[in-house]
Amino acid sequence: MIIIRNNHPILDNEAELIGSISCGTVKSVSLSLLTNKGIVAGTSGLNWGQRDKRNRNEAYIRIPIQIARQDFFPTDRHFTVLTDDGHQLILRAEQQNNKALTTPMNNSLLGEYFRNRLNLPNGHPVTKQDLERYGRTDVVFAKIDEELYYMDFSPKKALGDS
Repeated sequence: MIIIRNNHPILDNEAELIGSISCGTVKSVSLSLLTNKGIVAGTSGLNWGQRDKRNRNEAYIRIPIQIARQDFFPTDRHFTVLTDDGHQLILRAEQQNNKALTTPMNNSLLGEYFRNRLNLPNGHPVTKQDLERYGRTDVVFAKIDEELYYMDFSPKKALGDS
């Protein structure tokens, strides 16, 4: 179940749900944050900005071609993403064949978001070990409607955790 809570500075103390959606009725996809070789690339994906004269936080999430062809994400327009930790992002499928999710207003916002979740300093390169230590090497997107998505990057519980 996806739980949606109030997400506004004035309402931060409110615990009341503003909605919930049964996951059984929602389409979702899991996108790996690793390359096909099972690593975090040095200058693409979460480390897109790790190049000369770039903001080190610039990042994108790779969309495999088989998912891009399904039109799961809208093309040629922005859409809103609510995150499992209560944030809101504006994303867009970009690059050739819509193979990358970005924060189009500022490409560093997505990188800052993930570095914050991974407890890394801004601009720090992300490694596979960082993701594994956090407990997640993928991110799940659930499609609520044509303009609203839910992104789950919560750590997965290890076997034996309760």
